Parts: sequence; C-alpha cells; structure tokens
Amino acid sequence: MPFKHFLTLLRTAAVGLLMSGFGRAADTPRRIIAQAVIEEDDEKKNALIRSLVGQVDSSIKPLLAAWKGDLIFLHKADGGATIPVLLSGDKDAAETQAAIRLDDASQLKDAAGKHLRLTAADLDPAEHNSVVGGVGNIMGTVISALSIGVLDQSLQQILRNPVLGKILVLLGIILFLQWRPAGLFVTKSRSLEG
Repeated sequence: MPFKHFLTLLRTAAVGLLMSGFGRAADTPRRIIAQAVIEEDDEKKNALIRSLVGQVDSSIKPLLAAWKGDLIFLHKADGGATIPVLLSGDKDAAETQAAIRLDDASQLKDAAGKHLRLTAADLDPAEHNSVVGGVGNIMGTVISALSIGVLDQSLQQILRNPVLGKILVLLGIILFLQWRPAGLFVTKSRSLEG
C-alpha cells in the first residue's frame, strides 16, 4: 500500500512540474536581452539582465555592445507589438537595411511574410541609460556582472578551489575599484567640479 501511495504522489508531482513550465526550454540569452530591451519596469529589466550572469553564450557580448552603441532599434508592428531589431547588411539605394529580430536572429517580416528593410531614421533607438542596478549606467553593470561571473567560474575551474577563486575575484574587484572608482563606462556630464 505505501508503494502505491508513493507512485501516486510521484505522478502528481510530475504532472504539476510539467504544467508549471518545468518541461519548457529555457529562454535563450537573445530572448532575455530582447525582453530586457523592451521592458519598462527597471526592476524587471535588472532581473532579466542579472539572469545572464554566468552564461557563456557568444551572442551576449555583441548584443550588449550593440545595445550600448545605440544599434538596437524598436520596430512597432502592425498589431502594436514592439520588436527589438538590428539593422544588418549593405544599404540599398533607399538607404534601407535588413531588419533582424533580436530575439531569434531571423529577418523581420511584415504581415504578408515579406522581409522588411528599414532605415535607422524610421525607428526609435532602444533605451539603455536608465539607472538599473548600478550608478547610472546599465551597460557597465551588465558587463561587470558578466565579467565577474565568468572570471569566478574560470578561476574555480583553473585553481580547482572555489574558495580561493572567490577570494581572488574579490581582490580583483577591490583593486579595480581603486583604479577606476567611477566604473567601466564613465558618463561625461557638465558639473561644477574641475
């Protein structure tokens, strides 16, 4: 009898996990960055960016650099959805380029399925200057967090000692803050200070 009860409990737990989305594939870094680009709530945006820490996907760094460099644009689809895109390829006679979706790297299509070519002047650049998890610069925060995560994991593997790896990362952070207290990307502004 107890074994049947255990099997019933196990079956119920498995169905619950599958229905809660446990069986779904995790979002890719591209999708996470695309969600962060269009997210208006700073706390949610910060959580999305923090979820990238420790991931080693090769698309993360170029996408974050494109975001920082104002190369990610927001396309308003006919249904009202906002789609983050990159403009890619050579410009044609009308100065348009292929619009590549940020979330899956496919070419953006209109309702009829035709590939869209757009100009940067027709699109809004994706905002990246909000204060999210850092001192005025989200890109510095994201790149720092990713660098710390990758460095930490690398040192733990190389040294085969997690404690020593974390100590070295902490020492590196302290030395970096002594060297660049304003951070990686200093925002230039007019102030009364010289």
